[in-house]
Amino acid sequence: MIEIQSKSKNAFYQNGAFRFTVLALLYWLGLYFANYLTVYLQGLGMSSAVVGYVNSAAAATGMIGNFVIGRISDRYRTVKWVTVLTLVMTGIMFILFPLTSNVIVFGLSLAVLWWPIACLFRSPGSSLVENWIVRSSYSEHFNYGVVRAGGSLGSFLSSVLASGLVTALCAYLAQVEAVAATYYIGGGLLVLSALYALTVPEVKPNESSRQKKPDIRLSRLFKNYYFMALLLFYFALNVFINPPYVFLPYIMDESGIDTGLLGIIIGWEALLELPMLFLLVVLRKRFKLHVLLITGGVLFALTTFGQGISTNLPMLLICGVLFGFANSLSFSCGFNFIYCIAPEEIRATAHTMYTIAGAVGITVGNLFAGILVDWLGARAFYRLFALLTLLVCLLYALSFSVGRRVLHQQLQDTA
Repeated sequence: MIEIQSKSKNAFYQNGAFRFTVLALLYWLGLYFANYLTVYLQGLGMSSAVVGYVNSAAAATGMIGNFVIGRISDRYRTVKWVTVLTLVMTGIMFILFPLTSNVIVFGLSLAVLWWPIACLFRSPGSSLVENWIVRSSYSEHFNYGVVRAGGSLGSFLSSVLASGLVTALCAYLAQVEAVAATYYIGGGLLVLSALYALTVPEVKPNESSRQKKPDIRLSRLFKNYYFMALLLFYFALNVFINPPYVFLPYIMDESGIDTGLLGIIIGWEALLELPMLFLLVVLRKRFKLHVLLITGGVLFALTTFGQGISTNLPMLLICGVLFGFANSLSFSCGFNFIYCIAPEEIRATAHTMYTIAGAVGITVGNLFAGILVDWLGARAFYRLFALLTLLVCLLYALSFSVGRRVLHQQLQDTA
């Protein structure tokens, strides 16, 4: 009896779903622990325009990193080893980031240049981990939503812990020094997640694709109408949903809310991702993936509008409920939709192109966001971007009618 129980216990810990859950938890624990970039740059005396430029540059370098690393993953047909190396490099760059703040290059803090370089590895990390989980959920037949909930739990825990740490350290240190500690810890956790990833199984390719030379031509994606429509949607969506996320400390300042509580808000938003992730299987049986994607976009618009009229912490936490629902639908349905419409041999590239589209959107949005915040004021800026987000969702919804009725393009059933 003891031997049987021992084997059962070992089988549980060796189960792919369990291992991927732990990987997701560790990765997003580290990634979100170091999530105070705007507050850190403000502490260094940077203007809102510079904050926007740094985020734009980071998105641009992340776009390059996503493309190069995604192609490497498809070329060598490994998700595992590319992910491990990417996470190690991200962790190292995080740990070194605060050390660059006092180094002046061309009249600027090296931190302003270092962060975009760090995002060469930081940005691909998320798409690689998501790609690994999605592909393995299909090959090993486990529930993606439940496994990915481990990542949302990690985001919640890290945000709350980081907020508590920053608040505690601010009693003894300057805010910029307190925030620096989150990058040391976040970097260490990312290296730990890379070491744990060594125990997680590689994606199992189909026997048919293993026996032939993979066709990894990008033209196969560019000729796919629904994939290209998805890229345009994700690009435009990120133009308008990322800047409100970046400039939330400005709303907090106007409302008299301590920006040290930013981690509480981010953690709350991550916690509210969990209900949608657990309901994902049920929702997919009733609605198609692109419908859920559009729903997520509408919820983002409502979140942005709500943040723009918020005057206290409870109001921002209510908006966090909408953001949590929106974000879980966006990332889970987006990556699963790609799995359904992209050729198997270039799914890693498809996932990274999707992430690149978002990075380009973030670059464009933040390039002008800082200037718009200075010109319009934070609250008017939020209302404008909420309306533009709704417009993007409407146009994407219409693209499916164009595909079916005008271009006669068939969409694979993804319900």
